[in-house]
Amino acid sequence: MKNRLLLFIGGIMIIIGTLSAGDTNVGIDALVNIDIPKPSETMQSKFSNIKDIVKEQEDKINLCIFNKIFADRINNYSIDQQQLNDIYVAAAKDFFGGSLKNKYDGLDNLLVDAINEVTGEEVHQLSQNEKSELQNRFYAIAWLLNN
Repeated sequence: MKNRLLLFIGGIMIIIGTLSAGDTNVGIDALVNIDIPKPSETMQSKFSNIKDIVKEQEDKINLCIFNKIFADRINNYSIDQQQLNDIYVAAAKDFFGGSLKNKYDGLDNLLVDAINEVTGEEVHQLSQNEKSELQNRFYAIAWLLNN
């Protein structure tokens, strides 16, 4: 588990380095071509307010990339509900530092609810169905930030 966490964090750090090196337009151009599955109408509706919450384009891009990578990897994890929360928070702190802290009212609640509506608050090993549902949710969040 620790190796997977380190691998995930390492991947995030590579992306940070890539985005912060040189012209920031490279990241924006790359985002246009990012392959994110189009979410169902239900998922689009459920998370559509993220567009109203996150206003700055650079933050939209970074949150899109972060949540896309998280969604890509979640099915590979053998973790419980608490570990999932810990991984998401630790990776977000590494990726964003404090740049989003208290910046967007409601963003934290949207993300916590996206997880807790699937997993509940009781600590348990995540099932494959729960991980697939979480993947769909985080792809939806990423897709909405990119469109």
